[in-house]
Amino acid sequence: MLAAFDVIDAAFDDVLGSDCDALAARDQLAVLERCERVRRRLPAVEHPLINSLARQAPSQELGGTVVHAIAEAALISRAEASRRLKEAGDLGPRHGLTGEPIAPLLPATAAGQRRGELGAGQVAVIRTFYHQLPGWIDMPT
Repeated sequence: MLAAFDVIDAAFDDVLGSDCDALAARDQLAVLERCERVRRRLPAVEHPLINSLARQAPSQELGGTVVHAIAEAALISRAEASRRLKEAGDLGPRHGLTGEPIAPLLPATAAGQRRGELGAGQVAVIRTFYHQLPGWIDMPT
């Protein structure tokens, strides 16, 4: 996985070195669309990592709670780290008590995020709506 991020970093360096003024307006808009798709897909990369840390890493190894470790490693606030942990719990892959893989709690939302079709605001609205549903409404409904 780290090697893949080395490739991504190199690709970003190429993009950052590009001359935007050389592009036609239509092409500039196409690049902006691609930027947004990448931005929307990034949380889907984080979800399995966060869920794995929450499931497997002991507090002693992390130097504190999962939220504190994520906040420190990513240089984000604890509130943002907590939000990401909760989102990963809803949209990331899960494991049962015996270790068997379980689909995300919100599989359609997770799939949309993986494809870059749903942004952070849309995901927040869906998650809020889901968690406010009464308990008597079943998942297929």
